[in-house]
Amino acid sequence: MGGHWLDVATWPRKQAFSFFCGFDDPWFNLTVEVDIAPFKAWCRTHDVRLSLGLWFVVAQAANAVPNFRYRVREDRVWVHDAVRVGATALRDDGSFLYVYYPHDADVFAFQALAGAELRARLDDGLLLPEQGDDDLLHCTSIPWLRFTSLKHASPGPNSGSVPKIALGKATPDGDACWMPVNIEAHHALVDGLHVGQFIEAMTAAMKTLSAS
Repeated sequence: MGGHWLDVATWPRKQAFSFFCGFDDPWFNLTVEVDIAPFKAWCRTHDVRLSLGLWFVVAQAANAVPNFRYRVREDRVWVHDAVRVGATALRDDGSFLYVYYPHDADVFAFQALAGAELRARLDDGLLLPEQGDDDLLHCTSIPWLRFTSLKHASPGPNSGSVPKIALGKATPDGDACWMPVNIEAHHALVDGLHVGQFIEAMTAAMKTLSAS
């Protein structure tokens, strides 16, 4: 994936970037619920695995909001042209591993590529934590719980700047089906405004597919 350096000197968030880069813990997170009922029905009708469909719209949303493609590298900001999903997957024995899904702008092509990658990773059974590639979203799914907050594990103060996204249990409520979405982001790069834009873009991506 390509990219370029952001001109921090002319960036409107220059002061906020410098301010939050000095924090020991510059991360913040928000949890909101989104209605996935129409999208869930669309996935069923079009034989799209719901979990992969959700990771597809997560990737679409992150790529639509530039700040989710920004990464801190020392005192500079790298902008990826596109980011991909790195997500946990559950093995039959109850342990988990990481799967890194290729980026694709077409949901059916994404499902084919992602499904093949998922099967390959489950077969080899290795945990495979990422080794420094930051053109990612660190994603996980907790489909057993309708959570209202979440804290991710961190290796320490120098833990990179890759956004973390967690999806929870989808709960039917009348015609709706509400799913918690937790977004954790590095405040030197992302504000609440951008998290709001991410949720709007994710919802829009689901709505567009559901109408097709």
